[in-house]
Amino acid sequence: MGPMSARRYWVTAPPGLSDDPEPDDGLPPDDRRRLETIDDQLVEAGFARDLDQDQWVARTRNLDEALRLAAAARLAWSCCDEDLLRDCVTVSAQPECPRCGKLARFHDRGCADCGAPLLPRVDLDPETGEQLPVR
Repeated sequence: MGPMSARRYWVTAPPGLSDDPEPDDGLPPDDRRRLETIDDQLVEAGFARDLDQDQWVARTRNLDEALRLAAAARLAWSCCDEDLLRDCVTVSAQPECPRCGKLARFHDRGCADCGAPLLPRVDLDPETGEQLPVR
């Protein structure tokens, strides 16, 4: 019997400021401070910057922790009228092999180690943790 499944959950959130925040980017000082505060709150909550995707990312193997992180990100963004960005917080379960427990890339269908079909990527509602319909 293989190891017990412990999915890895990825929580993503949009950045407040871009990857290279320059003071001459035209942002009013109040907006800049607000966006810096959002970034600071995301760091404090446990997010790390993914510079390749220009987003904040947190990973955990605990669904309750993933939902806590998502709530923190949504709260950080709630200070703005940026409903679109606040709603861009996502929670996804990474594909995993049910036989050997190896984590896979999001687009893999079979385990690179043992060939077993993978538990697929699952997108979750960031508030409830319920599985969202496949997109």
